[in-house]
Amino acid sequence: MFQLKAKKRYVMEDRTKRNKVCVLKTTNVNESVFLCFDSKADTLPQMKVFSWDKATEEIQKGNWNIKEELASYDE
Repeated sequence: MFQLKAKKRYVMEDRTKRNKVCVLKTTNVNESVFLCFDSKADTLPQMKVFSWDKATEEIQKGNWNIKEELASYDE
């Protein structure tokens, strides 16, 4: 089973939003996880914040599919 790691960025597919591709960014373990995506309305960047536990739950349920871990992490 996939486990999130601290200070990583992942390309993921949100299966609850018609397989929308997003970037998931983690901070420290058990802290906030950021979901970054482009708005459908105006294509501007958007962000949602989730708890570490909620993000892990979404992955375990299969709602979020991690496609790859990105090599770089911007602070």
